[in-house]
Amino acid sequence: MRYFFNSRDIDTFEADDIGLELTDLEDVKREAAICLAELACDVLPGNESRLLAIEVRDERGQSVLIARMAFEVQVLIPG
Repeated sequence: MRYFFNSRDIDTFEADDIGLELTDLEDVKREAAICLAELACDVLPGNESRLLAIEVRDERGQSVLIARMAFEVQVLIPG
């Protein structure tokens, strides 16, 4: 089945129009985690707080899962 991995970063939503053919839910979860890590690498440097998400839907348009990551930096000493 084909799955689509849409990304969300605060108010920005990016739809995946290509998707990937995957065999089971474990593969979908693994790919969602990889997509989330790649998104984090792109947007986190220089930011102190972010909420990121990968929203997965199948080829029928049905929502399958959401993977979320909250990131926060708290500076403890004066810089």
